[in-house]
Amino acid sequence: MAEKLETEAESYIEKRNLLLKDIEPAVISKAWFTLSHLLLDEGAHVVDMGCDDGAMTYAMAAMNPKVHFTGLDKAKRQVNKAKEIYKLFNLDFKVGDASSEIFEPESVDAVINSYILHEIFSNSRYSEQTVSDTLRKQFKMLKKGGVMFIRDFAKPPPEEFVLLEMPDEPSTGKTLARLSPPDILVWYAEHARPRQDAGCGGFFLEELPERFPRTRLFRLPYKWAYEFIMRKDDRSHWESELPKEYTFFTPMEFRKELSALGARVQYSGP
Repeated sequence: MAEKLETEAESYIEKRNLLLKDIEPAVISKAWFTLSHLLLDEGAHVVDMGCDDGAMTYAMAAMNPKVHFTGLDKAKRQVNKAKEIYKLFNLDFKVGDASSEIFEPESVDAVINSYILHEIFSNSRYSEQTVSDTLRKQFKMLKKGGVMFIRDFAKPPPEEFVLLEMPDEPSTGKTLARLSPPDILVWYAEHARPRQDAGCGGFFLEELPERFPRTRLFRLPYKWAYEFIMRKDDRSHWESELPKEYTFFTPMEFRKELSALGARVQYSGP
């Protein structure tokens, strides 16, 4: 019996490694992290909301062949491409909006929201209610005892302000890629939330006298300091990420939303 189990384990590992050989390590790591939070029975049906190019959904299906995975994304071209590239007996892809009622009530065992809720929030003109409605619709899809995995950013306390101090480095040009960190913070304070009503974008930013030579000191809301730090070094995606707001619920607000749906938070972490 032990020898049979060992042989089966070796066969599984070899097959898994072969299936994942062309998948980026970062994607595999993300898939491992997600699966490690889901205790699934054999034959369970899992929906990956906003699966993008489908790579992580495929990786999860390769790692857990006894569970069926469905990758859902509203981009038809992305879904069709994923169908061509990623083919497994326990995997399928579907076109649909993660904020809509796509599946029948009580028809899936687990729902994965991996960095998709902030996309829904941003695309709805920064509507917290849309996120709440999305969670309600998704919970309706879950079977009794079903599981939802949420991985996203948490909003810092909204009433708090912080001081952000940076070296006073000169910008090397006028394009976003060449602006120094202090200068791009000033630019960001003027252009954040471009989907907001006209004249209501941006956020409060106050520059204070320097505390030390060759530094610049700013006072701003904790939330926007966090938003800035999360994106300041990724200049190649700066403009495409500008309309997105990463944080929308505090940890406590997440718990209240889920509790109102009759859910129990089993684990939360930074």
